[in-house]
Amino acid sequence: MTSFRFKIHILNRLGFGPSFTSINEYLTLTERQLIQRLIQESKSYTPIRSFDPTKISYDDLDGLRGFKSKIKRKNQFKRLKQRINKMWIDQMIGSKAQLREKMALFWHDHFSTDVNNPRKTMEQLNCIRKHALGNFKTLLIEISKGPAMIDYLNNKENVKQHANENFAREILELFTLGVGNYTEKDIQEAARAFTGWRYNEKGKQFTDLTNHDDGIKTFMGHKGAWKGEDIIRIILENPQTARYITSKVYYFLTGVSIDKQKESILATDFLSHYNITRLIKKIVLDPSFFTTDIMGTRVKSPVELMVSSSRMLGVQFQGAALAKKIQIRLDQNLLNPPNVAGWNHGSSWINTGTLPDRMLLAYNLYTGKANHLLKTTEQTTEGDALIISENKEGIKRINKAGLEKWVKQSCGHNLELVSQVLFSCDTHHLGPKLNSLQQALLEEQVSGSEAVVILMSMPEYQMN
Repeated sequence: MTSFRFKIHILNRLGFGPSFTSINEYLTLTERQLIQRLIQESKSYTPIRSFDPTKISYDDLDGLRGFKSKIKRKNQFKRLKQRINKMWIDQMIGSKAQLREKMALFWHDHFSTDVNNPRKTMEQLNCIRKHALGNFKTLLIEISKGPAMIDYLNNKENVKQHANENFAREILELFTLGVGNYTEKDIQEAARAFTGWRYNEKGKQFTDLTNHDDGIKTFMGHKGAWKGEDIIRIILENPQTARYITSKVYYFLTGVSIDKQKESILATDFLSHYNITRLIKKIVLDPSFFTTDIMGTRVKSPVELMVSSSRMLGVQFQGAALAKKIQIRLDQNLLNPPNVAGWNHGSSWINTGTLPDRMLLAYNLYTGKANHLLKTTEQTTEGDALIISENKEGIKRINKAGLEKWVKQSCGHNLELVSQVLFSCDTHHLGPKLNSLQQALLEEQVSGSEAVVILMSMPEYQMN
């Protein structure tokens, strides 16, 4: 197994795969240097700001100021969320902070939330992106106290004597401890502690004391007049939280379940600091990260497939509509998860409904046929400064010339080398297909960029 394949593996798992504009520079580094480079390039954080948030109230009943009609307000909320979606996709495609955006995708799924108000959506996404590589304790607290989570899991309806258990249940089951590591009594007591959690007109969380249950609660063996912050502290002190998060991050990066011995070692260290970047480094610097049962065996999520294809082909999206349409067709619509548990993963991404679109994605992007998904146009409301004049042209640019140059100059028209850039798996079994395609390239039956698209349309490109 070559060092070349190891580096492509790193780019796939710690980012969204190679781009022909940067691959040559990265390949000059050792594996350890490449990992450190990706971490360093992800230190910076730039918030997404697709609209002026002060123009949108946190109050969903008020919502978008200046709109009298609820229907118009609802439609504009959808358009604004679509713009946030597209700006995040742009960051995944073009930003050097590949590891930050990759882990933001993980945490977006982990803290699965879907609210209509685009201000709450944008602020939660930026919170996730800001803390994606930082401290899990900070991330958990900030997400829990954010307006989006308070709304999504009904904590505004959580009042003393009538506690709503939704948030308490999910913070234990999905966000920290995992199923089977708490009791129904723990959920009930935690819900009491979270009573009165609200946010003000500036989105700042506070405890409404008139609705807070200040009585004695017994949570996971700890007795006291606990508040919500105390519950989170007790959860974070529990070694099971470190084990649960460690196992989920490990699976996301490797595609395989962690064994108990490795989980114990990594989780013990993670518990002592909750530093996400440190956990990632320990996972990817371990020799097992470069074994055949991990490399090239993980099914790309729809967003990973769309972004990696766009990076490799030099695709830029003009408006927000096409990127969203592709996500919907592939069954992973960012900012609109299916439920509080997030998306299913692995082989579940591929089924009879999504497979044709997945296999044809590179071809449709390259030829512009993806634009055919935009069959309808949305009407906008006149006379309001916030109205978005959405450009429906779909794909803005495909850097075919740059891709041709890379195939010719950097790869010497050697499709074996190109395939090693595109595929993390072993490519020896592709010999006959590569030889046939190589001959077609030499005889000028296909261009260099067309050959890349043909390779990207093979089943091996569905994996990383």
